[in-house]
Amino acid sequence: MNDDYSQFFNLVDAVNSSNEVYTEQVLSQVDIDQWMKVFAVRHIVGDWDGYGYNRGKNMFMYNPENDRWKLMLWDMDFSLGGGSDGPNTGLFGANDSVVTRMYNHPPFRRSYMRAMKLAVEGPLAAQNVSPVAQENFDALRAAGVNAASTRAMLSWIGSRRAYILSQLAPIEIDFAVDAPPGNIINATDSLVILTGTAPVEVASIQINGVEYNPEWTAVNRWRIRLAVTPGDNALSIVGFNERGAPLDSMTANVTVRLTSEIEPAEGSIVINEIQANPGIEFPEAEFVEIHNQAASTSFDLSGWRLDGVDLDLPGGLIIAPGEYLVFAKNLSELFAAQGGPIPVAAIYPGTLQDGGELLQLLRPDTANGSGMLLVDEVYYSTQPPWPLATAGHGSSLQLRSPELDNRRIAAWAASGENLDPFDPVEVVALNHSWKYQQDGNDLGTAWRRANFDDGDWDEGQGLLYVEGSALP
Repeated sequence: MNDDYSQFFNLVDAVNSSNEVYTEQVLSQVDIDQWMKVFAVRHIVGDWDGYGYNRGKNMFMYNPENDRWKLMLWDMDFSLGGGSDGPNTGLFGANDSVVTRMYNHPPFRRSYMRAMKLAVEGPLAAQNVSPVAQENFDALRAAGVNAASTRAMLSWIGSRRAYILSQLAPIEIDFAVDAPPGNIINATDSLVILTGTAPVEVASIQINGVEYNPEWTAVNRWRIRLAVTPGDNALSIVGFNERGAPLDSMTANVTVRLTSEIEPAEGSIVINEIQANPGIEFPEAEFVEIHNQAASTSFDLSGWRLDGVDLDLPGGLIIAPGEYLVFAKNLSELFAAQGGPIPVAAIYPGTLQDGGELLQLLRPDTANGSGMLLVDEVYYSTQPPWPLATAGHGSSLQLRSPELDNRRIAAWAASGENLDPFDPVEVVALNHSWKYQQDGNDLGTAWRRANFDDGDWDEGQGLLYVEGSALP
C-alpha cells in the first residue's frame, strides 16, 4: 500500500537503537558500505549542501525488495573548489546526530575511511584525474565552449587528496593477531576471544576459510569470538577486501591449545521457541529460537542446518553457554510485531507450517568427514492439544525449561503463560476419550502428524496415570 511506512519506521528504530544492539540493527536495515561511500563522495568534493553533510536534503533514499536501504546522490552543485568547502575541511561534518553517530561508530567509521582510501588511491590520484580533466577541457574548447582552465580544480583536488591522506595516516596499521611469542595461545575455555589489528582496506576476515563477523572495538582493532575443540586448533587468519579477494600480506597464523574437555552438542543445543502462526496482521513475523544450555561449552555453528525452514546457518556464528539465537523469516514484520528491533542471527528462506511440521537442527559429521548428525528435533503444531493461543493469536510456542524433553507436548506452553516446569498442567483429562490401534503392526511415524486419518481406529476411555494390572 502507498501509505504503508512500516519499513521506514523500522529504519528509524534501527538507527536510533540502543548501543547493545546498534551495530546489528543498523546492518539489518542499512547497506552501510553503500551509505558510507555516498557520504564520502560528498565530503571528498566538499559539497556541503546535502544530507550527511551540512544540509538535510539533496539525497534520495530507497529500499529495494528483499534488500536494505540505499542512498542516491543528486544536485551536487558545489564541488572541487567551485563554491565548495576548502580542501582542508574536516571529513566528518554533519548536521544530523544520527549520521554523526554513524561516523563515530568504529565499524561504520572504518567503512567510511575505506571509501576515502579508495578515492585517494584511485580517482583523486593525479595520474588518474589529470588526463580525464584535460580530455573534457579539450572537448569543450573544440566545441566552441570558453571553458576555464583546469589548473585551479586540479590544484584543489591535489590539496584535498593530501589532507585526506593526513587523516588516514594515524589509523594505518599492519594486519596482525595478538598472540604470545611462538603464536600459541593456551586456553582452558572453549570460547576464545581473538584480538588483533587491521588496516581499513580489510573489509572481512576469514579463519580457516570461514568468514567471521568481527567486533570493531576501534577503527583499526578487532575482536572475534571463536569456539575451539580440545587439543591444538591451528588457525589461518586472512583479511579480504570489499570485493572478496584476499589481500597480500594480510595473513596471520596462530594455534589455540585447549586443555579442557567439552560437552556434546546433542543435549546442549535445544530448539527453545517457535512462532509458526503470528496472525493475519504480520503473517511473516515467524521465528525459531535455539538455546545453549551447556554449562561451559561454546559451539561454532558454521555449516549447521535448520531443516524445516531451509536455513544453512552462516559461517562464524557462535553460541556461548546460556545464549539464545533467533532465526526469522522477515525482519520488518518481526520488528513490527515485536514493537521494535530485536537481535536476529539469520534470515531463513523457508516457511514454518501453521499446521505443524518437523524441525531438525543438524551439524556436520566432522569425525567422518561428510554427512549430518541430528542435534535436536521438535515435531510441533498449533492445533490441539498444543496451546490454542499459538494458532494466530500472537503467542509463540515456548519451552517451559530447556532441561525438559522438547519432543513432549507438555514441555511447551504459549508465551505469556506460566512456564514453571514444576507447575502441573492438564494436557488430557483422565476421562478423555481416545482413538487407539492395537493390532500390533508397526505404525511408523505417520500417525504422529496432525493430518493423520485415524477414522478406522477404535475409540474409548484410557487410564493414563495408574495401571494396576500386571498385564493391562
